[in-house]
Amino acid sequence: MNREIIGTVHKLIVGLFLTMALAACAGAPTAGETAAARAELAPTGKLRVALLMGSALFVKKDPASGEARGGLAVEAGRALAARLGVPFEPVGYATIGKFMEAVKSGDWDIIVVGIDPARAAVLDFTAPFVEVDSTYLVPGNSPILGATDADQPTVRIAVVAKSGQDLYFARNPLRHATLVRGEGAPAAFELLKSGEAHAFAENRQVLMAFAKQLPGSRILIDRFDVLPIAIALPKGRSAGLAYAQDFVQRATGAGEVQEWLQRAGLNGARVAAR
Repeated sequence: MNREIIGTVHKLIVGLFLTMALAACAGAPTAGETAAARAELAPTGKLRVALLMGSALFVKKDPASGEARGGLAVEAGRALAARLGVPFEPVGYATIGKFMEAVKSGDWDIIVVGIDPARAAVLDFTAPFVEVDSTYLVPGNSPILGATDADQPTVRIAVVAKSGQDLYFARNPLRHATLVRGEGAPAAFELLKSGEAHAFAENRQVLMAFAKQLPGSRILIDRFDVLPIAIALPKGRSAGLAYAQDFVQRATGAGEVQEWLQRAGLNGARVAAR
């Protein structure tokens, strides 16, 4: 009897592993699907990844050359290019505003960026694979202790023009405070540093980088929004989008996304909930 039970358990275990293996393989893109995706994702024979050079979340710059050497967009772009079997080619944009101006230029193939309804008019998104809090950086002597404290009369909040935070405030207008916009994160931070703004609204990862440049400054513990990060393509590339979506799901499930965050030193971001 014991031998029969052991045999039955063994068969169940083997069957379970076989079922898991088949399930893992069932969703893998076929050769035809991969070819169709490659034609849409890398029409020039390279995967041209748009990089937002002013964001510490997406790009880590070489201190000497200023060139991209890491960051979430670089990690994800290189991994997707390797899976497609094509070279990775970075295409830098100084700000999200500059990218949005060139969104229909045909100079890029994918971008890693925050999901927002306003951008969905020109971009198609995968599911989010990373998320990061949107909050405030304030001077050390600021009376602003929580996110809700910032929306007060006479308070000026610096924000990057056309950023995820700027779009958030367009959907959820401040009742009392005033927004002041900078073209890119350095310009928005300068508004805070110079005293022209009382708080700087950005994602936590970017604020962590700028806090080092303002001694005594504080990043608020709470948040006013959560920014979901995804891969985006020009609209209408359905085969490419399906492939990118499969790539994101597999990279998340295999723990690759967590590895990207760790290699890039992105302590202010986290893997999106599945």
